[in-house]
Amino acid sequence: AILFILAACKEQKIDIPIDADLPFKPYISAYTSGIISKASTLSVYFKEALPDSIVSDTNILRDAITVTPKFKYSVSVYSPNSLQIKPLGELKSGKRYRIDVNVAKLINKKLEKSVFPMVFETIEQDYTLIDLNLEPTDMYRPNELTLTGFIETKDIATLDDAKQVLTSAGRYSIKAVHWAKDHDKKFKFFLKGIKKKEAATTFELSLDGKAIGRPRKSSQTISIPAISDFQLTNWHYETYPDQLLTLQFSEPLDPKQNLNGLIRIDHINGLKYEIDGSKVKVFLNHSFTGNTKLTVSAGVKNFNGK
Repeated sequence: AILFILAACKEQKIDIPIDADLPFKPYISAYTSGIISKASTLSVYFKEALPDSIVSDTNILRDAITVTPKFKYSVSVYSPNSLQIKPLGELKSGKRYRIDVNVAKLINKKLEKSVFPMVFETIEQDYTLIDLNLEPTDMYRPNELTLTGFIETKDIATLDDAKQVLTSAGRYSIKAVHWAKDHDKKFKFFLKGIKKKEAATTFELSLDGKAIGRPRKSSQTISIPAISDFQLTNWHYETYPDQLLTLQFSEPLDPKQNLNGLIRIDHINGLKYEIDGSKVKVFLNHSFTGNTKLTVSAGVKNFNGK
């Protein structure tokens, strides 16, 4: 691979070419296009193997590629018929690029049109706060809660940058927040030690995407139920691998109670229930599409039987 150090120049407007690939269909089978990650490798796949004389000549490979706007990259022949252009750092988010590929030079043939303009855009980075869940730390400490949630990004991000998206947690120290990387675009956080009080209270999470390249601020209010205020606080429905409705309550539940008839879904029979701490998992025996009604009876009991 050959590394190119490229100087910055005045930015040019890049238009999306119409049917630019038509003259090259006899020679190119696939190429990078559309909206891609800022960390993607860029590829051109030829229908036939590139000549050995081209593959072994780094000067030809270098001269056959022009990038706009400029960025540092390496270029190599990954397999006999694929050319790879690998940026040496992350591309800018939400930006359009063009790579002019001199196909005639690479396949060593005279063509009516020599240069193929390969245009693509990078994902515009952003974040969302998802799957917030406030639940008792354990059934022996029902008035001490743990908040969990995820920062999800549109494009890849580092854990260190994702941590900086959450800028404050109300009266709780941001240093008390613990983090774990789920994958390159999803990061889980935990905030323990949240105390219930005699009256219901709230606090606010503040967020700013500046660290991931998206300077957008937002906030989310977290409601803390009062001591002995037993209520349904959240729910989540998923269809894979099971048709499952998860109900989150403000306190652990009595694990021995029979929930038949206490939790009902209109038009759906044969529900099965599983109590897991402060959660009730409701398993549906078949898929459901449309609107329905969930009823949670006051007869559902917390761990104290109330």
